[in-house]
Amino acid sequence: MKTLVLWALRIKAFWEKEWKYGVTALVGGVLVCVLWSGIYAANIQRGIADGVVRFHVLANSDTAADQNLKLDVRDAVLASFGEKLEGCSSKGESMALLAAYKEEIRQTAAAEIARQGYDYPVSVSLVREDFPEKTYGNLVFPAGVYDAVRIEIGEAKGHNWWCVLYP
Repeated sequence: MKTLVLWALRIKAFWEKEWKYGVTALVGGVLVCVLWSGIYAANIQRGIADGVVRFHVLANSDTAADQNLKLDVRDAVLASFGEKLEGCSSKGESMALLAAYKEEIRQTAAAEIARQGYDYPVSVSLVREDFPEKTYGNLVFPAGVYDAVRIEIGEAKGHNWWCVLYP
């Protein structure tokens, strides 16, 4: 018991003289943990982004009709090109296929827009853009920069829709 009391007194005396070092070590440790977690999260996002292609469709406006049209365009494009993408074995192969079919994707979207009686222009581009964090079932895609196929309908001022196109 005497040894325990002596150790407690030594620690108390040390703390009274050297408390600044203890606080500095604690703050430094917290900063290292915060920085490490940020670096770790960025590496996770980069690792995911290196293997996926996202799909981004922007509606003309936020009206219910334009939002429904956006989803119908999405469905038409996925129905036409989903099987082709399923045959791809890498992100690079997927991006090459999408680049080769970019005009056909635009035509598919334009045909669905015209079929529903609208005359909105449509553009398709392959981009690298910021995506927010998104959860699909039990998969979480962190916020960050991803390669994507982007379809813009009309003024593209409405809420958008996104998903993972490959894999």
